[in-house]
Order: sequence, then C-alpha cells, then structure tokens
Amino acid sequence: MSKDTLLDKIWNSHTVERLGSGKDLILIDTHFLDKRSSPGALTPINVCRRVMSSPAPGREREVDGSVIVAELRPEQANCPQARALLRAIGVNMDAWRAGHSPVDRAAQGIVRMMVPEGGLVFPGMTAASDDCHTSALGGLGAVGLEIGADDVEQVLETRTLVQRKPKVAEVRIDGDLQSGVTARDVATTICRTLGGGAAVGYALEFTGNTVRSMSVDGRLSLCNVAVELGARTAYVSPDVSTFAYLAETPFGRLLRRQGRLWEDAVGKWKETTRADAACFDRTHLIDVSMLEPQISWGTQPSQAIAVDGMVPEPSDAITHAALAYMGLEPGVRILGLPVDSVFIGSRTNARISDLRAAAALVVASGRRVARNVHAVVVPGSSQVRAQAEREGLDVAFRSAGFHWQYAGCSMYVGSNRASAEPFRRCVATTHFSLDEGHGLHVRTHIASPLTAAASALLGCIADPRSLLRNAAAETS
Repeated sequence: MSKDTLLDKIWNSHTVERLGSGKDLILIDTHFLDKRSSPGALTPINVCRRVMSSPAPGREREVDGSVIVAELRPEQANCPQARALLRAIGVNMDAWRAGHSPVDRAAQGIVRMMVPEGGLVFPGMTAASDDCHTSALGGLGAVGLEIGADDVEQVLETRTLVQRKPKVAEVRIDGDLQSGVTARDVATTICRTLGGGAAVGYALEFTGNTVRSMSVDGRLSLCNVAVELGARTAYVSPDVSTFAYLAETPFGRLLRRQGRLWEDAVGKWKETTRADAACFDRTHLIDVSMLEPQISWGTQPSQAIAVDGMVPEPSDAITHAALAYMGLEPGVRILGLPVDSVFIGSRTNARISDLRAAAALVVASGRRVARNVHAVVVPGSSQVRAQAEREGLDVAFRSAGFHWQYAGCSMYVGSNRASAEPFRRCVATTHFSLDEGHGLHVRTHIASPLTAAASALLGCIADPRSLLRNAAAETS
C-alpha cells in the first residue's frame, strides 16, 4: 500500500532532475505574476533578449495591489508610482503575449482570489507566484509556491524551479464549529497553538473532520495561513467538495460541456488524493469543538486570544514590544476595546461566502456602523464584486454605513494612500497583524469577517455571537 502524501505524489510527478544536496529541479505547471514582479522580472529578459518559454499558454497576470480603489484606469491612478507600474505591466504583458487582466477588465483582482474562482489551478498542479500567500491555492489540492524575483525569471524562461523538497507535517483538525466561528478562526488558532515559525522547512497537509466539512472557500483561507507559520506550502487533499467547486468555475464549465473531458479530469484528480496510510514527518492534533471567535492582540501570528479573552502577561522582549506597539496592558479584556476603523476583505477573506456571511450579520442585527468607526468592504476580485452586487450585498453594507469599494489592496499596507490614521485601532480580516500593516503606527487586530462586522456595528471589539443570538431571539 502506498504511503505517499499528496505532496510526494505531486513532487515526484513534477521532478525533472535530482540535483543533489537535497535539491530538485521541478516543473511548474502555471505561473501567476504579481504586480510587483512584472517590470522587475521581464525587463532583464528584454534586455538580455532571452526567450521566455511558452509565452502565451499558461501565463496569467493579475493586477492586484496597485488597483486604484475608486478609479480603474492607469491615467487615473492617484500616485505617480502606481501609474508607472500599471503602464509597465501592460507593456510587458503585451510584449510577451502573456495572459493579462488589466484593471479595467471584468476579470481582475487579487491573485489568490482570482485563480481559484477562475478554475485556473486544480488538483495535482504546481503553481508559482510572488504573491506572498500563494499557498492558499492548496485549498484545491495544488502545490502553490511563493517565489522571489530571481525565481520569477527562471520560471518565465524555463518553466522549472530549483527547490528543496520540504518535509510534510499533518495538521489534523477535528470537531464541529460553533455558530459564529469560521475557518479564519481555525487558521488563527492554528498559529496560536503551533507558534510563529513552527513549520519552517515543512509543507502542511490539513486533515480531519473539520477540514472535510469545510467549504472550499474555508480550505483556501486555511491554506493561506502557511506563510505565517513559516511553511513552504499547504494543501488539502481533494475530494468531492473540490470537484463540485471546480465544476462551477469557468474552466470547469468548459470541461463539462465536453462531457468526457470532465470525467477524465476528475478521474485524474482523484489519483492525486493521498493514501490513507500516508506517512507524515510530524503530526499536530487540534480540537476545535469548543473554539470561540479569535482575534489577534499583538504583532505576531501566534499572538491571538479568544475574543472575550484577556491580554496575556508578556513573556519575553517580543511580547513586551508587541504590547507597547498595540497600546495594550496585560490583563485587559479585549472585548469592548474601542476601535476606529474596520477593514473587511481585500487580500484575505474577500470571497463571496465571506461577504455573504458578514452582510447577513449586518442585516440580521438591524444596526448601522457606529459613529466613531470608518468601515470598508473590499471584494477580492471584480467577479466577486459583481456577484455581491447581483445579490444585493453592496446595498446591505452601504445601507448600514459601510464603504463599498473596488477589488484591490486598499488599506492593506496603505496601498494607494488608503490607510488608517496613526495610533488608531483597526479590526481587519487581511493577513495577520504586522507593525504598520494598515498604515503608519496603526494598531491592527486581525479577526474573521463576522467579528470585524460586529466590531464595526458596535464601535468596539465585539463577539459576533452576541449579535447572532440577539437576532435569533427577535425572530423566534
């Protein structure tokens, strides 16, 4: 009986050459250029007149962080750097006949959002991008690898990458999630439980009945957390939920129209499923049956607590510095802490399911955004934005006082001059809180879309379960 993990199967089938010293030359099936890499990676190739391998097939380009939130064309960008970047991307993509999704096209948005919803990756594939959370693509049973500028050049020229095969750690998650608790809360508790950097040198395979019962959107959010743990990549072994998700993507619908092609594809994808007797190098067990909504209190992935928990005592210089930056004192209850801004969506938790859940809570509560709060909702892609507007989610948010924006980075790292005020407190769904992650000296608490929405409505860090309970009581 095979003991191969999914990573073993994909890695072995994509190994071009064993290079020795633990390194392999592996084939990259598809490559997604992030907005930062196009000028830097393609200009040297232009100068040296080297040939990019297969420039047209399999080349996808998604403009994400430099999308101007309110305006859509390069000439309308609100800073010179963004205008120059957008124009350089267009020139490079046209020159290399690469797939390109410019900001004024319907198919545009954040790489890790657009790629799954377009069906551009599927089980058994290797995908590379300089998007820092390419590991999210593992939610579809692919191996997503974040790469740097030099690697981008190599992949563009050769479709190969020199890599050291990581060990595989199983993260087995079991238990039914309570109302108000989401995949994002599970991802946060994984970081809190294992600790930042705990997975350096590893790929993570998420298993267990909690993961199996998650939607694909939830699995994508789970795999997104790999970089915070220091993992090389993360993934979930594909199953019927994976195939059902892909069937409704543009690529899946195209295959289904061909009949036999879809059946053949699913048959091939099933072959990538890991063996039941797979051997892992390490296993972590996490029970989430009693998990509560989570929120970060510090500036590291592991610095998180339950939303009704107390800020812990500092144990070292790192936690001392985190408390000082966040303006918190040990022993303070984080619930009820006043907030100034709320940022839902963008680069993380900006899929249609996330927006549906947040909008449902807003509508059920019957509340408006608190006077002291600036609340923003940013869909992860133009497709998600259009779908949300067809469903009336934008009306639900706007009617409650949220700002409804175009797909892009927005407040994340202060993209395009959109950021919170210094020393203000922000609740965001985008990545884990980093120093100045949403603006200079901004104190960011990372939470799920439900917790973020509840905090916007109540004007302080809030437990979404209280609003959900109140709404249920009023309708009963």
